[in-house]
Amino acid sequence: MEVVSPEVATLKNLRVVKLSYNHFLNGKILEEIGNLTKLKHLSLQGNKFSGGIPTSVLNLKELEVLDLSRNDLSMEILAGIGNSSNIFCLSLRNNKLTGGIPWSMEKLRKLEILDLENNSLTGEIPSWLFDLDGLMDLFLGGNHLIVGITV
Repeated sequence: MEVVSPEVATLKNLRVVKLSYNHFLNGKILEEIGNLTKLKHLSLQGNKFSGGIPTSVLNLKELEVLDLSRNDLSMEILAGIGNSSNIFCLSLRNNKLTGGIPWSMEKLRKLEILDLENNSLTGEIPSWLFDLDGLMDLFLGGNHLIVGITV
């Protein structure tokens, strides 16, 4: 059941959408969210959204904060998330996300906070994460990640 109406996407001048901790918001995150091209802050944390992160999020070129934490999101983190070059805070903690950390995140040069804690992520923690100069907070615990060992 979709509780957020697709008509929200007609509000083209929205800069901030915070719909956090509304326990009756569930179902899939609407693809129409990608029509809000002026959006800078999207927070849908603490709801019951499921499925994957909609690919239309990649249309939000001005997005600085993406917080989809504490939902039931599954599938992999969008491979093209690194093309959202203005993001400085990415929080996807406490979901059921799978796969690895996408290589495209290396392009998130403004990233200060990366919170991927408590998912089902696998694979190596990429070494380029440690080259992100502005990164101040990194949360990767509660996954199945390993540190690559170079000999």
